[in-house]
Amino acid sequence: ILDRVIRPSSKILDVGAGTGRYSIYFAQAGHRVTAFEYAPHNLHIIEEKMKSFEHAENISAMLGDGRDLSRFEDGSFDVV
Repeated sequence: ILDRVIRPSSKILDVGAGTGRYSIYFAQAGHRVTAFEYAPHNLHIIEEKMKSFEHAENISAMLGDGRDLSRFEDGSFDVV
C-alpha cells in the first residue's frame, strides 16, 4: 500500500525501525532511509544487515527515542 503513495526517491524516517525490515525494503526501492530505533540490540541487527546490503548508501541507522524527534529539522523527510 505504501508503495502507491510514497513518491520515488523520497527521504524516509522510519521511527521504531525494529530490526530494519521496512527500512531495508524502502532503501532497496531507491529511497533514502533513516532507521531510528530505541533498542540498541535492534540497532545492532540493522547495522549488521547493512554490511551485506547492496544499497547501504541509501540507509543510515540512529539510536533514539521516537517520542523526541527534535534532532531533526522540520521538513527533513518526505515520509515519517
